[in-house]
Formats: sequence, C-alpha cells, structure tokens
Amino acid sequence: MPAGESCCQTLKDSSSIQFPSTILGIKVKVAVRDGKIEQALRVLKRKMQAEGIYREMRENEYFEKPSEKRKRREAEARRRHLKDQRKRADFDFGRVKKPR
Repeated sequence: MPAGESCCQTLKDSSSIQFPSTILGIKVKVAVRDGKIEQALRVLKRKMQAEGIYREMRENEYFEKPSEKRKRREAEARRRHLKDQRKRADFDFGRVKKPR
C-alpha cells in the first residue's frame, strides 16, 4: 500500500482486500467478487484467525517482560499437557489427577 493511502481507499480502488501487516510480516489477501465486500471481509477475518494474526496483534499490544513471557508460555504448555491427558483419559475411560 503506497504511503498516504488508507485501507478504505484500497477497498474502493482495487478488487482485493489486503491487511496491512507490515509489522507482523504476514500478508493476507482476499479477492472481492462481484462487489461483495461483506463476504470478502468474512473470508479475510477467517483467514486472519487461521493465521493467528489476531492473537499476535493482542500479544504485541503492549510490552511483555521476558519473565512474564516465560511464565505465560509455561502455563500454556501446562494447559495443553492437561488437555492431552484428559483426552487420553476419556479415551481409556480412566481418571487423571490434577496437579497441585
């Protein structure tokens, strides 16, 4: 997108919607067919969700100290591990004890 041009101008002038993600380094492009902008926006949002752009924007919204980042990642790993254990326990009809 050239300097001084907004996202709305891109919607009017071209036949595609492009998320200006120079900060994130990910480009998502959606074609607008027959002037159906609402449908193209839904597709764009779905692609952005699948790419993890929303999550990355939320994470980069403010500075996170390295110690906080490490704690968050450890908590996420713990949740994934417990979820995997629950799935295996449901499959085996067993019980999983929660860590204290």
